[in-house]
Amino acid sequence: MGRGERGWTRKNLLVLIGKVWNIIQKHYLKLEEIVSMLLIIELLFFGAGLWAVISGKLPTALFSILFGRGNYELSPAKTRLFALFLLSPLPLTYLVSFLLTVLLGTKGTGYAILFEIVYVLSTIFASVIVARKIRQPEIQTTDKQPDSTASEHKTVNYGAKLGIIFGIVVFICITATTGLSLIGLIISALTGGTRLVGNFMADIFPFILLAVITGVGAFGIYKLVIILRK
Repeated sequence: MGRGERGWTRKNLLVLIGKVWNIIQKHYLKLEEIVSMLLIIELLFFGAGLWAVISGKLPTALFSILFGRGNYELSPAKTRLFALFLLSPLPLTYLVSFLLTVLLGTKGTGYAILFEIVYVLSTIFASVIVARKIRQPEIQTTDKQPDSTASEHKTVNYGAKLGIIFGIVVFICITATTGLSLIGLIISALTGGTRLVGNFMADIFPFILLAVITGVGAFGIYKLVIILRK
């Protein structure tokens, strides 16, 4: 009896998730619109995270627009750790989507997008909380200018170096995954032919996205290696 109840509950939970997903698609947003919205958010966070990883500073202008005017400052090590969290939605959701597609086939698409929605929303909420905690009001000072310039010339400490090395490892994983996927798609298109469906998002956009992520990942590795050598 207990086993039957657990199986029944698990089965109905999957059915409920499927029904909710169908309602969202039919009455609110189409699948392409949901994917496009999530991709825009992920690219925005990826760009902000990449900037922070390379420069060691948070993009104050973008943070002021998103979270309110103020000064957003963290140590270089904490900045790069936070930056890795910011840029994680794009590569992580792509990896999860790839794995679910391999394991479940077309049935994994709904679960992949559900994971993407939950993870992106979690990233947004966590980013808002962190930004609110570190935000400081803008103060116009002229006497402390030498202190700020002197702090810019400080050597990177041990924690920052660990953050840079971790960032290099993450970028290597991202670049290798997207690069191999891009090569696989190109080989598949050359050997088996392409099946065009007349949709830009399905025909051409995956190639462009993989190429952009691979290029950005390679550039990020190059910049981080330069920073690490200084």
